[in-house]
Amino acid sequence: MDVYEGLSEEQCLYVAFSHNEIHEKSRKMNFQEKVTIFHRLLEKKKKSMPNKAPKVIAASWRADISTFTRKTRDEVKNSYKIHLYLASCFGRTWESIKMVFAAFDKKTIKGQKTNQKLTQYPFTHFSKIKAEMDKIHLLKSLASGEISLEEFRKECLASRT
Repeated sequence: MDVYEGLSEEQCLYVAFSHNEIHEKSRKMNFQEKVTIFHRLLEKKKKSMPNKAPKVIAASWRADISTFTRKTRDEVKNSYKIHLYLASCFGRTWESIKMVFAAFDKKTIKGQKTNQKLTQYPFTHFSKIKAEMDKIHLLKSLASGEISLEEFRKECLASRT
């Protein structure tokens, strides 16, 4: 057994990702967990760099993610584009995203199958929605069971125009 002490949060995440890659039987992090971890890292980064421009903070955040996922910055940008977008939401939008994650875990999303895993697919066009209130409304409709994941995706696509 390896024991680690005094690691930063980023180092802990690196060890966790490495562990999951090494051990085939270990459970991989799901979509929601990755988004939540990325969000926590961004919150921490913002607090540690209060006088820095948002672009500088975002670049440093993505560099940290690149380090602990052992992916290049381009790979992070391409593999985690939707994860990063969702994780960068704050306020009521972030609270609504968390409501969707909780509803999915409770299996209360309309049409959700028993063993279905939440993926980035339904959120493909979410970043294109301009109005914050539209984002919140769609997320709440999904979380409350009014619309399915596919209906959510289609609504996101339709409201981007």
